[in-house]
Amino acid sequence: MRSETRQDLRRATLEPGEQSPAHHLLINRNFALLWSGQVVTDLGSVIFSTTLVLWIGSVLAAGTNWAPLAVSSVLIAQALPQVVLRPLAGVFVDRSDVRRTMLRMDGFRAALIGALLLILLAPMSLLLRLAAINGTVLLVSAASQFFNPALFALIGDLVPEADQARASGWSETTWNVATVAGPLLAAPLFFALGAPWALALDAGSFVVSYLTLRTIHAPTPIHPQAGQTGHVLKELGEGLAFSARNPVVRVVTLSLGVAML
Repeated sequence: MRSETRQDLRRATLEPGEQSPAHHLLINRNFALLWSGQVVTDLGSVIFSTTLVLWIGSVLAAGTNWAPLAVSSVLIAQALPQVVLRPLAGVFVDRSDVRRTMLRMDGFRAALIGALLLILLAPMSLLLRLAAINGTVLLVSAASQFFNPALFALIGDLVPEADQARASGWSETTWNVATVAGPLLAAPLFFALGAPWALALDAGSFVVSYLTLRTIHAPTPIHPQAGQTGHVLKELGEGLAFSARNPVVRVVTLSLGVAML
């Protein structure tokens, strides 16, 4: 029902010239804007995380016997919200205005990294510096758990059903390319310019994403169950129960978990 409502809204709000987008490489104007913002954000996010690992390992904790622990703490802070928040975020996003959610998460992440940049420029102890880095990474990752499912929901709103597989392919390919290209760019940027420039670049990437989202004409969603927390928890429980009962979902989930670990 929810996906059908989104599709009806999308069809009702397509701009002229978007009814037959198959000949466009990036499908239509709205998706092209969405994808261009994702390119910048994905690349900035990978550069950000790589820079922090390099900075802690080669500068802040260089020569100490606890350097591996310090680096691992950043990776844990990045991964923890994926385990704790992602299932709940998916239920929340499905009943929300996804474009507004993405705008808020972009603004929140840009403000967090900008604040971290200002904090790290001030004199402070090493322990406080590491705490500020880990806290920022944790909150940025938490915001991403809401942004990422909203991204795929917005693709469903903006792209005709026949082209949604191609649009999702563009999105996944963009992230995969960023994970390869990001570290290749992060290392020379860090050693040539220092960590503050990498942080400023990542904050700027979220600003670019925010601005591209503002120019997108998305359908106005309907929220028949907005604010009903009980329904959110019920749907989350139903989703977890389905994943546990369905052998295909269960095997795929366990296999991916082992592979990721």
